[in-house]
Amino acid sequence: MTEILATGFGLPEGPVYDEIEDRVLVTDASGGGVWAVQLDTGEKSCVVEHRKGIGGLALHADGGYIISGRNLAWKRGDETFTLLEQAFGSPTARYNDITTSPEGGVYAGSIDYDLQTGKVHHLGDLHYVSPTGASRVVASGIELTNGLGVSPDGSTLYHVDTGPRVLYRYDILDADGSLSERQVVIHLPDGTPDGIAIAASGHVLVAVGRHGAPGFISVVAPNGTEDDRWIMPYEHVTSVCIGGRDGRSVFVTMGGTAKADERLGVVARIDQQVEGLPRPRARVRPV
Repeated sequence: MTEILATGFGLPEGPVYDEIEDRVLVTDASGGGVWAVQLDTGEKSCVVEHRKGIGGLALHADGGYIISGRNLAWKRGDETFTLLEQAFGSPTARYNDITTSPEGGVYAGSIDYDLQTGKVHHLGDLHYVSPTGASRVVASGIELTNGLGVSPDGSTLYHVDTGPRVLYRYDILDADGSLSERQVVIHLPDGTPDGIAIAASGHVLVAVGRHGAPGFISVVAPNGTEDDRWIMPYEHVTSVCIGGRDGRSVFVTMGGTAKADERLGVVARIDQQVEGLPRPRARVRPV
């Protein structure tokens, strides 16, 4: 069973569970803003207004949100602190999915992709912003950067490249965010892999959209075996997170489109139980 928690999104992305407020936060990449969905009441409210193109979201330990888009920024109330400027000069360049390290740093993938034409103008980089605000490129040559997540023991970073339809892994070499060369975990050729969540077991939940067929969540073991596949009621499946008061509920963003005038996207809780772990809150500060 799929329980629809909130509707009316353009292209919902980047779900994060907020254990303090018992709510799921999502971005709306085409409609704009960051939205909170209260799990006890179903109330939907905008917590960051206007900004479009946000693909990734993280909670900050000192309040507010790290958001991607034309730059990477920390939004707290009326304050905005820029952490990374736009990666390329192209108007289609932006930062997409993000995740936090155990130390509170932020990994963010850059992308320069025109949704209207399907053209990739530049290959992207993977950036790391340390808690001190220092930033550097830790990986390169990514066609269409998407989901990012850190393993439960903090030793591995998982990263989706939607272009070749691959889930990669990197060994995290140091607390400064340094990474090994990437290694292929699994190819997912029968869909477009997007956002991910990491289970306490070490499994990677990969949101996979399809054209003309239902999308799904692929449950991938660390050794690259697809242990399960959960079929979703929509073609376009963008991302997934684990949370809830029991820490075992699976939330999925799906159904949206890139057309700014359409509001077909939903946030749902699906009929699966998986033990998750709270994602570390960001502790980055501007230089």
